Amino acid sequence: MSCFQVEECIGAAVIALGPDKILSLIPIGFDEDRLTCSNTWLLPILDKYIYGASPQQFLERIVPLAESVQQASNMGR
Repeated sequence: MSCFQVEECIGAAVIALGPDKILSLIPIGFDEDRLTCSNTWLLPILDKYIYGASPQQFLERIVPLAESVQQASNMGR
């Protein structure tokens, strides 16, 4: 199975189940102590396959992650 097929499969799951369900199964996280992100490979798939998701989902899931990464980046300067 190629990477493209895996992306399409996960994308189909995003469409069928919704981003909330996928993010509950494959959470995207940021570890401030080790300055590492987990499952960030999922972001481009979500970008490509989310249709009609509410802005609230974006605000609740992605914005806090981005803020954490930005704060850690600012601390490293």
